[in-house]
Formats: sequence, structure tokens, C-alpha cells
Amino acid sequence: MKQYFDPNMKNSYKTQKMLEETSSFETFVFETETEALIFERSCIAKYKPKCNVVLPTQATFPYICVEKNKNNLQISLKNKYKKNPNAIYYGPLVKGKEYKELIKYLIHLLKSKDGLIINKMSEEEVNNAFLKAKKILKFDTDFKNQLQNKIHFW
Repeated sequence: MKQYFDPNMKNSYKTQKMLEETSSFETFVFETETEALIFERSCIAKYKPKCNVVLPTQATFPYICVEKNKNNLQISLKNKYKKNPNAIYYGPLVKGKEYKELIKYLIHLLKSKDGLIINKMSEEEVNNAFLKAKKILKFDTDFKNQLQNKIHFW
């Protein structure tokens, strides 16, 4: 950012035009460059700024996907985000991290009954589990409190 505000820097006319049209900006700090790139990519996709370079799409980042159909709930890792009213995506996630344990936990939390995984659920059970998944993946306060209570219990 520093180079944009340095009067000694003679960048292209595009830089000057961009500064004239900018009313404010925010800065974000991330622990890793990968996290910063993921955030930048999602902001570019969301806001479609006219002054930004579109990042290459070769690198994909995984998402946790909870997808419902009539009598089942699928919980998996997907490499692409697809708009679907019957699916919830959480991500993009940083590559190189292990998410299998989290997916196992979500499956246990959303699809088990008396310790057994239920593969055929009623439509009502699927809808309830899907709503619960939405709350979990949005870090709902109730879910955080439940986790905290379980942690203190053990």
C-alpha cells in the first residue's frame, strides 16, 4: 500500500485514477501468506473490483460441504464451490491441513443415533441435521457454548 501514497512514485495513470475513486480502505493481518491469498481471492470474487487483477484459478482450495437430499446428508471435502440451495459450504480452507477429523466429528454430530451412523434418515431428520450444520458452520453461539460445556465436562 505504501507505494500508492508515495508522491515520488510515478506509477501508471491507472494507479492515480484508482486512488481518486477510493473513498476508504481496510487492512487485514493474516498468519500465513496462503490465508491472505485465500481471503484476497474471495474478496475479488465477491466484490469484483475494477482495479484488481484476477488471481489465477489453477490453485484450488477445499471446502467442507454438507449436502442434503431426500433421505440422506452427505458431509465431505470438495474442491469446488457450487451454488446449491441444498448444500452448505465452509471455506475456502488452507491446503495442507488435515480436515478428516473435523468431517468425522460432523458426521458423528449430525448423523449418529445411539452411537451408530444413520445412512437413511427421514426427511425431517435430514432437514433438522441440515439446519444444525448451518448453525455449526456459521459458528453459532449456542453451538460454541455446547462445545465449551462438553470440554469443561471432560
